[in-house]
Amino acid sequence: MKKILFCLLMTTTSVAFAADKTVKCEINSSGQKYKGDCIFKPQNGGTFSLTNTSPGKPIGNTDIHSVTVFISGKDVAQVSGEMGGSISRWGEAKRSPKEKACWIGDDFRVCAW
Repeated sequence: MKKILFCLLMTTTSVAFAADKTVKCEINSSGQKYKGDCIFKPQNGGTFSLTNTSPGKPIGNTDIHSVTVFISGKDVAQVSGEMGGSISRWGEAKRSPKEKACWIGDDFRVCAW
């Protein structure tokens, strides 16, 4: 019984910790740039998604509806974006050594503060 209660408390705590919040973000991909407010949606293991503060709308004046940074290793992530209803893989990104809130790929940059 104690093990079940402990697991239930841990699950409840994890869900409460993973609340969406408004953050400052920067997205720069394929000539589309945005710097302003985003909704930060944390997931397990440091993975997160960014969306517009108005649900269902693109982020800023871009065609991007969401960006997901999937942590795949220490300071390494796989990044994808949803644009116009389809999801495209942007590629691998590395955490910036100077600005830990930023993930940098060959032709994109995603930051969330």
